[in-house]
Amino acid sequence: MENKANNNIRIFRYKLSEEIANEIDTFSKIHKQDDRKTFKEAWKTWTEANEELLSIEVRRLTESKYEGDILQKIFTSARYYYRKKGTVKKAPKERQTYTKVSRDILQQMDAHIEEGMKSPDYKPSVGFVDYWNKLENKTKEEEGKMKKTYKNRYYMMVAK
Repeated sequence: MENKANNNIRIFRYKLSEEIANEIDTFSKIHKQDDRKTFKEAWKTWTEANEELLSIEVRRLTESKYEGDILQKIFTSARYYYRKKGTVKKAPKERQTYTKVSRDILQQMDAHIEEGMKSPDYKPSVGFVDYWNKLENKTKEEEGKMKKTYKNRYYMMVAK
């Protein structure tokens, strides 16, 4: 799609207009429990009743260079997205506190990775298991953090 500055901006997700989205949401909530056949029959009746609204949306998406069956896109949205969409917003998860890994451990990891990379069949997953088994003071809670750090260190070395 070309914007006012005449730049080519490719759109990957075409959103429905707010007006039709609200109508589809209302329809989907009413027919939430319907089986496939009943839903399709109700959809056919709804599309006939809202023909003007749908034609406006088809025109709008066509002008936005949407390539595909617009009515099928709207049906799919109603059937598989709006119908399953909950009415209650979920509270965002609280972020975990960041746990730093000491410089000494990072240097040990780097040395272990460099040693392991000398082998042609070295993989970071196997290297971490070997590294973890050699550690003395370790807890199960630390394993996930250490594994992620180890693999990140490996990929940072490979990227260089």
